Amino acid sequence: MANTFLQFLMRRLKWEVAGNILGMIPEKVRKIVGWILLIFGVVAMLGFWLGGLFFGLTDYEEISIITSIVGIFSIVLGLIFLTNKVWMVSGNR
Repeated sequence: MANTFLQFLMRRLKWEVAGNILGMIPEKVRKIVGWILLIFGVVAMLGFWLGGLFFGLTDYEEISIITSIVGIFSIVLGLIFLTNKVWMVSGNR
């Protein structure tokens, strides 16, 4: 019981913090930053895939793993900035 309540509090706190952070950024700026993050993530992932396809990943495995993680994180964050409204994250209208 206590574990589920603690999980509920942590989940609620996470959504409140995310809602407050998204609420501080104006919607126009959020859209621009979202598109920039999305484009950067796609370019990073394409670079990772093309580098692995043409040059192999034998010498630069650490760099390719870091590039893929940064690309995925950037794509996800860009989609969050583009699609979420503040009321969708916080639950308040």
